[in-house]
Amino acid sequence: MKLSFLAACLALGFASATIDICEETGLENITANYCTCSSTTVGTNPVAVLECGIGNSSDIFYAKANATLFPCTKTAKFIVGLSAMGTDYGTFEVDMGQSDHIMIPGLSYNVTIASETYAAQGYLDVSMKGNTEDFVAQIDIDFCLTFLGAEFCGEELSSQLPYNLVTGELTTTGIC
Repeated sequence: MKLSFLAACLALGFASATIDICEETGLENITANYCTCSSTTVGTNPVAVLECGIGNSSDIFYAKANATLFPCTKTAKFIVGLSAMGTDYGTFEVDMGQSDHIMIPGLSYNVTIASETYAAQGYLDVSMKGNTEDFVAQIDIDFCLTFLGAEFCGEELSSQLPYNLVTGELTTTGIC
């Protein structure tokens, strides 16, 4: 009997609505304009999935990145996947309290200095600071080049860099 009542409620739309984790955490407000956010669940936990498309195959650099936010696990985390210029570079896990400049072997960006072209090395810059209820997150695809003994990164190489996927504060207070 209870199962029939639950099935009837679901069919009629009387069950509680699924949380839009993108909206509720503020994630949709701190992502790049080339990213979209959708909400889903894994088990009973709300999950946000970012899909980002940077440029297209005719551009100097193009990439597809996805970042999945698990805000309601014991410690919040992102899992970031990256493919660029037709090559898959795998996934990277970003945990609460982590701040890293992760080199992505094989990923490069051509930079011209004084009519010479140099290949800048690709990095994933990630940071999650705070606690599971209120934290600041940053996920960027960046490039760095050592030239004449000095390292130059991001906007020092090109006004298009870095490619920010997520930058800002998120809150899960009252959600998880």
